Amino acid sequence: MFEYFPENYTWNLAFMSGMNRGGALGDLDEACRSLKTHAGRRDSVAQQAWFESFVKVAERSEALARRDEEAGNLFSAGRKYVRAGVYYLLAERMPSHKNPGKAVAYRKALVAEVETRLDGAIAARNLPEQDAALAASALVGAMIEGLIGPLAPQLPDDPVKAHGAAQMLTLLALRALGVVDAHARGLVVQCAPPVVEDDAA
Repeated sequence: MFEYFPENYTWNLAFMSGMNRGGALGDLDEACRSLKTHAGRRDSVAQQAWFESFVKVAERSEALARRDEEAGNLFSAGRKYVRAGVYYLLAERMPSHKNPGKAVAYRKALVAEVETRLDGAIAARNLPEQDAALAASALVGAMIEGLIGPLAPQLPDDPVKAHGAAQMLTLLALRALGVVDAHARGLVVQCAPPVVEDDAA
């Protein structure tokens, strides 16, 4: 197996994960080349160096995607948004959970993926014309805050009721994107509720 960091198994796995998820080899090499001096360390300085290096590459990919999107090159933009999401996820995986940038990188990865999907749906005329970047940010914020954020209500212990709460948020998101209400309700209802196992059996 190819090992970019022979002395750091965790970083090696992350590098290979980036390759497997669709990262560009040139981008991954750029992010990792400056990290060679930190690879033998297992401390917060090395973790922060990893984080900053991958965020830098992710931000560049995201900026290139926006430029392509503004030029009407949605396919190219979509591919770059996906790569940006991969790099944000790679950045997010190394720092401590106490690092405030970790949650930001994770949200940026989600936004990049959602924006790619919205661009495709808008181009196919399945959604009305709208700012995909703004819509993606708003959707990710609504879903995270609505389900797991500090402002989220306590979800019921009953899986069927919890599924209902997720369906309600999904319906809110579809309506916000401009999906006709009757169609939005149909999409939400198609998602089957979880099967509740009877412990007595």
